Amino acid sequence: MRYVLLLKKIRKSRGMTQDELGKKIGVTSRVVGSWERVETPMQIEDVCKCAEVLGCTPNDLVGWPDASSLSDAEKDLLSSFRRCDELVRASILIVCRNSAGISICGDESIPGDEERCRAFEEGWDEGPCLNVRRLRRELFERDKTIAKLKARLAEKESVDVRRQINE
Repeated sequence: MRYVLLLKKIRKSRGMTQDELGKKIGVTSRVVGSWERVETPMQIEDVCKCAEVLGCTPNDLVGWPDASSLSDAEKDLLSSFRRCDELVRASILIVCRNSAGISICGDESIPGDEERCRAFEEGWDEGPCLNVRRLRRELFERDKTIAKLKARLAEKESVDVRRQINE
């Protein structure tokens, strides 16, 4: 799971020094500094203590959105994503990032995903690589089919309404 530690940003926005925060939660300013530089991982107890002192949630500290701010569709999407296996998750991320214009390789890639990125860039159709062009074409064809079905349905409903009016 990815996160961005926002401890320094939140601490500074509260006008607090590393030393002040450290004293309030029972650690030294050096420890707080090492957390902020992501040199030392924070224990969940420390995350909770910092959140309490800073008046935020643990989710705020790690940059996760508050679940209450998600729409029902987003909650459903997240729940479905969490039930997928690793390869499906990676494929979903590739499609989403590509659709949003975000790089799927380099700093933004899935850790350990160099082979999949190389395969994607070279346009391979085999292996674990997800061919986005093929998927887009399939989605386009599906959308065309849906549009045709909607047009037929609208036409049928129109004919049914005319029949009812004439009767």
